[in-house]
Amino acid sequence: MLPAGVVHIGRQLLLVARIHREALAIDPFDRGPVYAFSRLTAQAGLVFLVVAYYSLTVNGSFQAGNIVSLASIGVAIVLGVACFVVPLWGIHGRLDLEKDLLLREVDSRITRLGAEMYARIDAGEFDATKAITDALAGTVTLRERIARLPTWPWPPQVLSGFLSALLLPVIVFLVTRVLAS
Repeated sequence: MLPAGVVHIGRQLLLVARIHREALAIDPFDRGPVYAFSRLTAQAGLVFLVVAYYSLTVNGSFQAGNIVSLASIGVAIVLGVACFVVPLWGIHGRLDLEKDLLLREVDSRITRLGAEMYARIDAGEFDATKAITDALAGTVTLRERIARLPTWPWPPQVLSGFLSALLLPVIVFLVTRVLAS
């Protein structure tokens, strides 16, 4: 079953990477499509982690001195993390580029509004600066919102759940070893 599972998971994750690579329009403000595959990649990674931790707990005495078995468990853990991160890496780069583009656009608008503000002040048109001040405040607020946009394609709860599944068994093992001694 392991080879069939690896082939199936590998095919799914390759399709996720392909869909992200071929996506034409990426909107960093619309998180739904961006987060669409994070649950799938997390579940694929968790399969490898569960297999590794199950093997360690059920066959612990067999694993203790067997270097090949420990190496295969290490490989399973690395594959689990790779299943979660690698298929989404490409869309992360595209989100990062899109965010930079949006920031450059808003920065150019802030520069133009600043120049217009200075021109009106220099001309003594102080009443006309109110509209520019409002536009500038709105543009700065938009810039702050864009700067806070996440570029990793998974919601925080999926990331924290995956990290918990990855690290919690290790922490429990270390705590029990410290308490046992």
